[in-house]
Amino acid sequence: MTILFTFGLGTALGDYTSHVLNWGTLNSGFFFLILFAIPIIWRVFSKKAEILTFWSAYVMTRPLGASFADWGSYGLYGHNSEGVGFFLLTIFLILLIALSAKSFLGIKRNETVTSQ
Repeated sequence: MTILFTFGLGTALGDYTSHVLNWGTLNSGFFFLILFAIPIIWRVFSKKAEILTFWSAYVMTRPLGASFADWGSYGLYGHNSEGVGFFLLTIFLILLIALSAKSFLGIKRNETVTSQ
């Protein structure tokens, strides 16, 4: 029940700041990035209120991720751009995943073993 509540609250916060307050998705994303960083910074410098800092950061993950995802999925010219933004975001994420996998797995092109 708690997870459903935090999920719904996070989604509502993200939509409220971007659409009702007209901040836009990118500005909302940066706003929630700052709100997300506050409990992390608090936790680094203070060992108090572990539960409060965890749930504060947890609730902020939803509007933070949704705001940046909405910004990335909208096209170059806003909502009516036929998904151009989604296409570019998909290409970017595929490249990011491929580079991460290459780095993580240590795959190297044209690697040869020479014996002496």
